[in-house]
Amino acid sequence: MLDNLKDAVKLARTVGNADLYQKLNAVQTDFLELSEKARELQEENDQLREQLRQKDRMDELLAKRTHRNNAYWIDDEGPYCTCCWDAKGQIVRMIAHAHAGGAECPACKTEVTYDPAASERYSQAVSETMKRLGRRRNRFW
Repeated sequence: MLDNLKDAVKLARTVGNADLYQKLNAVQTDFLELSEKARELQEENDQLREQLRQKDRMDELLAKRTHRNNAYWIDDEGPYCTCCWDAKGQIVRMIAHAHAGGAECPACKTEVTYDPAASERYSQAVSETMKRLGRRRNRFW
């Protein structure tokens, strides 16, 4: 359509009809402005559609989300950070501490204990190790 309009503007110029040339030139300018506005609206529409998809996904996850043992879980996957989810709307999977029964959020560094029994066993093992190391240290010093 723009090519046809450009051809009409050139034709009006060659024919020498100044009024027709000015009007076609004005139509061409309006057309270009409308095309730009349509492009902007299409971009905005695409962004809104993406936001809607994200909201739908979040609603889906909220329906499946449960809170237990100081963290969020989706079905049996987790733990997910309650601080990041509640404050920022971000779903951040926490990193489990090896054999400690707890986890830490890589984003906000929140720590939780989601298995108190495992945490207690880990604490006892660490205490015993520290005691043994303390006795050995005293022998050498």
